[in-house]
Amino acid sequence: MIKKLLRSIFVALVMLTVTVVPVLAADFGLTSVGNYDTSDGVPTQIWYTSTQPTFSGTGTSGSTVSISVDSTSYSTTVAATEQWSWIPPQPLTSADHNIVLTSGSDSISFILTIGSGTTTPTPTPEATTTPTPVATTTPTPTTATVATTTSLPESGGMMPTLIVLGLALGLMTLPAVRRWAFTDK
Repeated sequence: MIKKLLRSIFVALVMLTVTVVPVLAADFGLTSVGNYDTSDGVPTQIWYTSTQPTFSGTGTSGSTVSISVDSTSYSTTVAATEQWSWIPPQPLTSADHNIVLTSGSDSISFILTIGSGTTTPTPTPEATTTPTPVATTTPTPTTATVATTTSLPESGGMMPTLIVLGLALGLMTLPAVRRWAFTDK
């Protein structure tokens, strides 16, 4: 009876261990605007001379990327390769354009300046925010924060699974241990 119960528990643990598999989604991001590489971070402003630059990035396969150019909305879908790209359907005017890219709860925004300046885009420093201090009875340190996106956490190690399986195997062999006896000869 106990042996059947322990075997059932062991089978349930093995099935639970096998079916718990983390799924990591690709991070939403902008990798380039035309030939300007943004994979190391998107600055607050990008200068570019082409009036129809290709916007390229990464995301979760099948998800929608919404593109807003000066409040005009467009969209594209992330391919199975977890890559997306979009080209403005009409040339952009020589001016500053507010760009907002959104996928799910993640958002990227910057100013794209189209003009006849240099042919190499010049980045500006990344935007940071500093929290406003709040009066408290104890001193609280303040730090500068940078807006970032988060992905699903990576799976932990195998040690907890191995411990549970070892425990289950040990419990299953207990009835067999009781049959052994030491005798003096």
